[in-house]
Amino acid sequence: MDLTKLLEAMSKDINSLTMAEKMMGCLVVAVLAMGIVFAVLILLQFIIKLMNKMVGEKPKEIKTVVQSVQETETVVEESKEGDLVAAISAAVAASLGTSMSNIIVRKIERHGEDSSWAAAGRAEQMR
Repeated sequence: MDLTKLLEAMSKDINSLTMAEKMMGCLVVAVLAMGIVFAVLILLQFIIKLMNKMVGEKPKEIKTVVQSVQETETVVEESKEGDLVAAISAAVAASLGTSMSNIIVRKIERHGEDSSWAAAGRAEQMR
């Protein structure tokens, strides 16, 4: 049976077709639908590229974004340090059973990554 006749038969009375004809019709419809979707996606890609060319690029805005990102990084690092001080103060206060207002952190020094606590933590996670 020709594909056009098969599709017409499916649109009128699908019960009159054999199982093989139904399967063939389903495959034809699926391939046709995928082809249409693929063609529309390619069309959208070309439309987006055309819009990019029409609008153009603005390099000045990109430079300001980079500067604001650098400023944000320093603020994040400072807030991480503040969070670290708060966490250490809370841990010391909890272990001493006192209020955090009684704890003053004057200096925090970072030592190598291979401290005994770090090694114990890695060993525990690898179990």
